[in-house]
Amino acid sequence: MFFIDRARAPHLLGPALVAALVAAPSLAVPTGMSPYLYGMHDEPELSLFPSEGGCARGWVTLLEYIGDSGDCAIEHSRLADQGYGVILRLDWGGGPPLPTTPEAVAGYAAKFARCVRDAVGVKVWIVGNEPNIGWGYPYTPAEYADVYLAVQEQVAALPNAGEHEILFAPMSPWAWTDHWGDWDDGLAAAIDRVRAQGGDVDGVAIHAYTREMSVAAVTSDEWFPGREGKWRLHFRGYRDTTELLAARGLFDLPLYITEAGSACDPPCDPYRDEDVGYFVALYEEVFSWNQANPHQVIRAVTPYRWTSNDDGSGRDFCIGCSAPLRQDLEHAVALGRTWDDTGCHSPMSPPPQDDVDGGVPPVDADAGSPREPEPDAGVGPDTSDDDGEVDSARGSPTDVGCACASTAPNTARAMLWWSMALVLAICARVVLRRLRHAPTSA
Repeated sequence: MFFIDRARAPHLLGPALVAALVAAPSLAVPTGMSPYLYGMHDEPELSLFPSEGGCARGWVTLLEYIGDSGDCAIEHSRLADQGYGVILRLDWGGGPPLPTTPEAVAGYAAKFARCVRDAVGVKVWIVGNEPNIGWGYPYTPAEYADVYLAVQEQVAALPNAGEHEILFAPMSPWAWTDHWGDWDDGLAAAIDRVRAQGGDVDGVAIHAYTREMSVAAVTSDEWFPGREGKWRLHFRGYRDTTELLAARGLFDLPLYITEAGSACDPPCDPYRDEDVGYFVALYEEVFSWNQANPHQVIRAVTPYRWTSNDDGSGRDFCIGCSAPLRQDLEHAVALGRTWDDTGCHSPMSPPPQDDVDGGVPPVDADAGSPREPEPDAGVGPDTSDDDGEVDSARGSPTDVGCACASTAPNTARAMLWWSMALVLAICARVVLRRLRHAPTSA
């Protein structure tokens, strides 16, 4: 299955091609991805992001330590088959997250590629974590860039490389070290080195926090003291990264906020045991950003974290330990905010088949034409067995179909559109991968 990301198309493709893409039937996000913004760092109670018709309302960010040798067997079909998106961070080890010698870098890159090749249910990967704060080893931007390049080279040789996104590691916000410099300066230097050596930045992971648990902090534009005009103090720090990428002409990159929420200087409690609408505000902020910035779409926000595992600071980030925090998340999920408007694809719910031509979804007999999504619903027309009723409380369908109905008035035209969609998707994918990261002229 080929996925047409319509938010990217107008920026790089010609008007005629864009028009054809828009007119063609929608294709769903691949298995292993979710069209919804919601998620969690660590696997939560899955009822928090319920799977309806094989389309779960969220993502899960997970971690594996892989070292630099041996086989790799990663199996997440249990999540992917229900429509959950899986973001998998692969660290070299639990001390330094990335290898520290040329031999270990080569081994880690090869092992990373084996994990990608043999994995089930994963499409989105992260190369390490927060190299700007060292974790016991003083990484430089050049060293991280070389690790990323090594991984990209190994993954690119795989026959299924185009199905996967290899993300730049997220930075630890508000951080400065001798070897890395300011987190954003080092990130810029690492990206520039990758591109200068002919590499391709596949996507970027972001860590974005407020420094207090309040709705006002989520939308605050306050600057970090001493870094005015450079670092935002609260959650909108994600915009520091989007601006850095835009300054380099790097639009249309897949962006994922893989850690988010409330943080504070220890000793402290990051989260109060209250439902103050904090997570509702957080997801509404990102949804509004996506609406206003279709060429820098954020695909997921996975708050840190569900479990009570200590991050080494003594702070308790356990969202899953608090009933009021879970309730806050449930209110956010009920709004049904998405980053993609096509819906899920799941092997558990294949597209309906026509008895004659085997590929045209049936027309709704009651309405006489395929059902259209409600405004802002963020999904394609519903072809599930449910009645497609709309929950008036949130203005979105109560079920999300995993295939989209054709709008063609007859079989021949429908088949033509499906054929065009397939050809255009292939062409668009090639164009995007070759051109989307090309340096712009001064």
